[in-house]
Amino acid sequence: MIDILVVFRAEDAVLDFLTVLTAPGREETRVLVCGTRETIEPPPGEELGPTLDAVGRRVLPADAGHEPCDVDTLAAWIGATAAGRPARVWTHSPADNRRTRGRIGRDAAIAATGAGLPVQHAVGYSPYLQCVSDEDRPLTRQLMRLKAGFANRHCGPLLTAEDPELLVDTPRIPAAERFFRCDPGERDRLYALLASLGDEVAAVADPWEFHSSPYEHTRLDATTAWIARHHRPEAGPLVEVGACEGALTDRLEHKGFRVEPTEPTRQEAISYAVFCLKKKKSSTFLL
Repeated sequence: MIDILVVFRAEDAVLDFLTVLTAPGREETRVLVCGTRETIEPPPGEELGPTLDAVGRRVLPADAGHEPCDVDTLAAWIGATAAGRPARVWTHSPADNRRTRGRIGRDAAIAATGAGLPVQHAVGYSPYLQCVSDEDRPLTRQLMRLKAGFANRHCGPLLTAEDPELLVDTPRIPAAERFFRCDPGERDRLYALLASLGDEVAAVADPWEFHSSPYEHTRLDATTAWIARHHRPEAGPLVEVGACEGALTDRLEHKGFRVEPTEPTRQEAISYAVFCLKKKKSSTFLL
């Protein structure tokens, strides 16, 4: 069995997948670094030092240019690495808040599934979404020291990186690595859900489940009723801050309210609200 790690940058192999590199009885591992199109072949044996050094030499500074691979490139790369042998793919979560990792997680899973290979996603950095893991691997004290030592030794410039995609800090160095599996529908929805400010969100119908979730129906109906109790339609328009795809907007307009929905970001919506207040427009704001 060959374990194929598909990561965006070299340091991801240690910061998110150290327990894969150190799994007892592992036979063979390959690390595919998509940002630089490099393959790292960890030396065989139980000694981890040479593997960490091999990965550390490929950690690039924050200003190095990187572009994720596309699905076709990943499919060919994974296929050539497996070379017809039994294999499994480990990669980022499609819901990772770092969009570069999320895209790799989605595309690598598409490529691997097309080749009939099982995929395990690392929960990774996803502070706004709770993922139910299928496997939890707490690090021993020794492994935690090795991971922290790797970050300090090889990721120095990234500890203060301004780009949140590249910043390495405590929340991005988990002491317990968690992994999960998901089907293609769930994978695409997770990716779209965390890509809500980009075009990818349009790839999935109802990514937030506003139309299919009983909880969302109850919540939105209750919100609409509360607004109707405190504000009359003839009292002036409503400015909805962060309207998303308009599930609440539709309900309010059906009740006779005039709604001015605002997106794509909450900060821009709040700026618009401040503008209305300065102009003394008669509006009520829904935050």
